Amino acid sequence: MSNWKVAIDPRSEPAGGDARGEVTFPVPENFGSNDLVFPATSSAFVAAGSNFDEKCVREVWDLKTGKRVGVVRGELAVLRGALSPDGRYYAGFAQSTDRIVLFDVRQSKQVATIALKRGATTDRLLFARPDRLLRIARRRPVQVWKVPDATLEQTLEVPKYFEEASAAISPGGRYLAIIAAEKLTGTQALRIYDLDKKTVAGICPLRKYSSTGMTRCSGLEFSPDGKELAAMIDDYQRFWLVCWDVATGNTVAEWELRSKWKEDVPPGVNHSRSVLWFPNRRRWLLFGNHVFDRKATAVVWSLPKRFNTLERRVLDDEHIVVAEGRSRDVVVRTVRLSEKQLAEAARLVEAGALPEDRGLPPLTKADRSSARTVSLEKVPSSWQVPVDSVAPASAELLKRPIPLRAGGESVSRLMISRGRGAVAALSLRGLKKDAPLRVDHYDLASGKFTGTLQVPYSADLVAISPDGASVLVRPTKSPGRIDVWTMKEGKHWVGWRPYRQAEKNNAFVEAAVWVDSEHVLTRNRAGELVLWVMPACRAVYVISGQPQADVVALEDKLRQIEAEFREKLERLRTGRREQRDEKEKVDTSVKPNPLPLSPGGKTLVVSRADRLLFVDALTGTVHGATQTPGPMKAAAFHPDGETFA
Repeated sequence: MSNWKVAIDPRSEPAGGDARGEVTFPVPENFGSNDLVFPATSSAFVAAGSNFDEKCVREVWDLKTGKRVGVVRGELAVLRGALSPDGRYYAGFAQSTDRIVLFDVRQSKQVATIALKRGATTDRLLFARPDRLLRIARRRPVQVWKVPDATLEQTLEVPKYFEEASAAISPGGRYLAIIAAEKLTGTQALRIYDLDKKTVAGICPLRKYSSTGMTRCSGLEFSPDGKELAAMIDDYQRFWLVCWDVATGNTVAEWELRSKWKEDVPPGVNHSRSVLWFPNRRRWLLFGNHVFDRKATAVVWSLPKRFNTLERRVLDDEHIVVAEGRSRDVVVRTVRLSEKQLAEAARLVEAGALPEDRGLPPLTKADRSSARTVSLEKVPSSWQVPVDSVAPASAELLKRPIPLRAGGESVSRLMISRGRGAVAALSLRGLKKDAPLRVDHYDLASGKFTGTLQVPYSADLVAISPDGASVLVRPTKSPGRIDVWTMKEGKHWVGWRPYRQAEKNNAFVEAAVWVDSEHVLTRNRAGELVLWVMPACRAVYVISGQPQADVVALEDKLRQIEAEFREKLERLRTGRREQRDEKEKVDTSVKPNPLPLSPGGKTLVVSRADRLLFVDALTGTVHGATQTPGPMKAAAFHPDGETFA
């Protein structure tokens, strides 16, 4: 850090009137990316519209009062202009791009012009204060003009290599912050310029974020109270949210973000900034779509992904400004996110939940702190797999057919418990796509219907416990979590996310099975096996390795190629030109088999390439292994536990 002399620079007066609730108004004209212009610092004003020609008008609104405060008329270039934080002045480039035109919004008239020596191309205009306008141009000094006099106050020499998107103004307008490097491949640094004293107030070099290539800053912003500064740093693949203390220049916090948060944004045109503060400094709005909570260190809320979303901004701690619509039918409105909603969402995430878990039962945070990593390489020299059987079922079992009570609902799955007093669980769904899950259960020995478990959300029945008392279900809208419901009481017992930290599809719970009444084994799409203790949701051991799906996919592909080759040879031999009907083609696809357990739940069979490993389900110890001609596609123990196929 170099000679850091930066003071907290809060806003001198509130920007905007008293809040009046929800606000909605149409954008009068829109022709491109310049339709909406927000001030560079936290403010309640917005300029909406276009100055494409003399007929067009740009209106300036106070988003707190819901009132229009003035208009801007006149032909301007499509380059983005600037609005002062008090909503009084608007600055834009003339269509010739060789002049900056300054308007008094409240008086609806032009008040000054600023001649430019070189025409604007990708220039950016920023109001630091109502009386101070900055022009930032690529690889050129920053120019500062006095408003409304249009006199040049100063010229700041800045490093050539910095992203214009990294320019940020302190709430009081005293400081300009940028992230830049002296050389193309040089070390980037946070630089603060004191516009009052016309000096460099501080330089703080950034650490090296990526070893694979250059990094960039796609967003930099002061907190509304001026106490902190946040930046979005990325290397085009990974993203970091970095926060500094303004008074000291020290890094306060740093989080590596999930890349999917950048990808999971409204499609189409989206001019939202990559990082925006909430005034209370507890949260940020990322990429115009996700609310990131500081304490939970994760996204706790995501706004709806609408195709026609143009831009989103933070208005205050409970309101987001949204501009959306098609073609020339764009509307600006405020959306309320209450403090209670966001606090509850943060609490859920801290318990291991995701934004998609809203409305679902509470979660218990998965605990992997004491889990052992099991290696499958330690195979005993002699076969030590025990025979694991259960007492035979009653002779009265299914002696007579049992009538079902499905009614008009479709039967999606049937499961039978492993215990002597066998219980059948029958999952049913209504005709609607997101119909809640219904599970009917029957005592197979007596042939009686014993009750219905009504899960109040759409879900898949995954497994039934050995004693038939509980079931595992996987919510349709949140397939990365597993919930335990008790059959007799019809209540939610516990829920957790086994693979909360996994990336993308690997968080999906592909299979889950009860080992006994207190242990559940799960597998994700990456082939990772984890044994959990219920209801603590504490991991006992983890088995990682080659995902079975990858092996199966390769084997299936080879079989498919072989089948197609044989089909071509057959056509050549018989002279038949047409291919066989699609219905006659052999389906060589393979669906992953549920985790194969011995009848008593003591032994788990794991497939690794050309080997089958017989593992103690409660400890992860390998008791035996055998060679196979290929990967396991379907498997089962005989009910007596003596043979395996």
